[in-house]
Amino acid sequence: MKVYTDIKDQYAGKWKSIHSYIGIDNSLLSGKHTDCPLCCSEGSNRFRYENKNGRGNYFCNQCGHGSAIDLIMGFLNLGYIDTIKYVRTLKGDFKMESFKTNDDVEINKAKLEKVKSGLKKITPDSPAALYFAKRGITVLPDKNCYIHPSLDYWDFNEETKKVVSLGKFPVIVSILRDINNNTCTYELLYITTDGLKADVPSNKKMMKPVIQMAGCSVHLWDAKDILCIAEGLETALSTHLITGHPVWATGSSNNLEKVIIPDGVKQVIIVTDEDNSWTGQKSAYILANRLQIKKDIKIQVYRFLNGELYIDDGGNGFDANDYIILKAAA
Repeated sequence: MKVYTDIKDQYAGKWKSIHSYIGIDNSLLSGKHTDCPLCCSEGSNRFRYENKNGRGNYFCNQCGHGSAIDLIMGFLNLGYIDTIKYVRTLKGDFKMESFKTNDDVEINKAKLEKVKSGLKKITPDSPAALYFAKRGITVLPDKNCYIHPSLDYWDFNEETKKVVSLGKFPVIVSILRDINNNTCTYELLYITTDGLKADVPSNKKMMKPVIQMAGCSVHLWDAKDILCIAEGLETALSTHLITGHPVWATGSSNNLEKVIIPDGVKQVIIVTDEDNSWTGQKSAYILANRLQIKKDIKIQVYRFLNGELYIDDGGNGFDANDYIILKAAA
């Protein structure tokens, strides 16, 4: 975004110092595989602070790729504009850090191509279909979701300090694309041959992107007048079963907030993840707010509360003071 350009230039090479200043533990900013300061419990080792070209960027197998500003937003739970304002007010003596300058986009592309070469269509007798069926999902996606019969699960070993394979597993591979259908990255869901979750530290992983990840999603069906947006693959397929409408999955709450809706869509249904942390709910309403401001389309948020579907059509103008007035007049 244009508003962010001068901050990138001003703090280039200083983001590590800034991220430490706001309270992120230095052990998480080492460039090694560590716990994620945004989404992970202890011992997950899914996060790496890349800091390529001094940009303060990071990558997490769960919440994906993000910028220096994304890391501050998530850690302090601030919106984009509030984060920019906050960074502009920082007065610390931030030191220039050494940083990596190599660009590994071509390496990431090669890794995606290697996975792509083994992708197969999901058939009713495949491990992917068995996995879905065990969750009551009887529909298969139209596109951008495949099965790979056998991929290594790579994990960082604390003792050897090396990335090692924990074995080979069938993997459901979802392709995240931008609004112009360009491939961004793949989300990997490790399962067993009989349709169970693989017994690995984290059975969902996001490969490193080759283009800007913000706004990308898994286009499971072609968008029509009504388009549903969900976070996870299972939620997306379940939403299609419930509504019959095309659904896109974003892979993470961060992506949910930023997903790009194609022109021609007249109604967007956002399906929440009901997280104890309120992350899924927050992201759903951030997206609803963004779309309501920028697009002349109908917005609904679907929530599943106490076993029932609750459809939120937005504010009705009735607040706490209106409630008091109504009770006083009763």
